[in-house]
Amino acid sequence: MCFIALFTHLLRTGTCETVYWQTLTCPYKDTHESLQRVWCRQTSPECCTGITFSHTDRSVDGGKLKVTQGSDSFTVVAVEPGYGAGLYWCGMLSRNNTIIRLAEGYFHSCK
Repeated sequence: MCFIALFTHLLRTGTCETVYWQTLTCPYKDTHESLQRVWCRQTSPECCTGITFSHTDRSVDGGKLKVTQGSDSFTVVAVEPGYGAGLYWCGMLSRNNTIIRLAEGYFHSCK
């Protein structure tokens, strides 16, 4: 089961006064625990563009993403999505380099 939460914090930052701390929780099977994590923006129904990271990483994409590792899931908190607004996936990179999509959610951009 996954959930998407949207938290709003008011900040004064010139052109953008609201920052959305957007969260996506990504549950996985025990057999996938050691696989690389994936965070990407959907580019078509079957594809996405993004990054991979390790289960030990806590900050990703130059600090734009914070990752918390649980026993059977990881949670990504995005202060600002690195690829702009859109539908984002979290997942695992399988041994044959295909993405195992765990969850998805629409992330807003302040830009």
